[in-house]
Amino acid sequence: MDLQHLRASDGTGESVLAHVSAVRTAGSTVLELDNIDNWNTKCVIVTGTPNANGFIDTAGMTVMYGHITAGDFIIDGFAPGYTDNGNTTTEVAIVKMTTNWADELVDIISTIHNDDGTLKNSIVTLAKLNGGTAAGVLSTTAAGVVSVSGNYSTSEVATNTTWIDGKMIYEKTVAIGALPNAASKSVAHNIVTPDRVIDIFGRAYNGTIDVPLPFAATVSASTMQINRNGANLDIITGIDRSAFTGYVTLRYTKV
Repeated sequence: MDLQHLRASDGTGESVLAHVSAVRTAGSTVLELDNIDNWNTKCVIVTGTPNANGFIDTAGMTVMYGHITAGDFIIDGFAPGYTDNGNTTTEVAIVKMTTNWADELVDIISTIHNDDGTLKNSIVTLAKLNGGTAAGVLSTTAAGVVSVSGNYSTSEVATNTTWIDGKMIYEKTVAIGALPNAASKSVAHNIVTPDRVIDIFGRAYNGTIDVPLPFAATVSASTMQINRNGANLDIITGIDRSAFTGYVTLRYTKV
């Protein structure tokens, strides 16, 4: 049984009372009915013979669930506590809430929620948030805090995000070593078939001072510049920055 069996109608009105139109022997899965107007394609029904007061005689009552095919009710199973004794043409079939209906609903809800209504810890996972894979754009700390930032790597990593042209964005961090002394230095980035650089940034450190790359300053000679130039990264300084070593991270698409 699934959630669709618990619907009380197809949404167009009240499910009508139906009459069994042909004898069904025990074991047969086809229950022929005279009318299934407004019945959902899957449902839980009660069958039995009505007493004079209109209520179904509990002695012959059966609760079953199934689906509609070509106007017939196809039995998928019986509620716990009920056995298949077949059906006669004196019986009716009603789509209604039953004890089994409520039990099944609680069972389904219990797979997701704790008794106090909160979500179970196992329900929300990184794989589900990342669209089916744990290797997505989200990460989590030991305390369960989720962030968008991923892990940095000196190997190429797919970010699972795309550029405006639909291409996958990749990320790679390159160690650039010591910065040059008022000069330009080229370092191979070793990216195979790069296309467009989406972002380029880094940090440099001399043991005391930590500065961003590229670095803007009011004095033009103090600036530090980073360019992707073909197969290399060009690091350009206006003054001696050889005491600094750094890393540069690129985000890019590929041909």
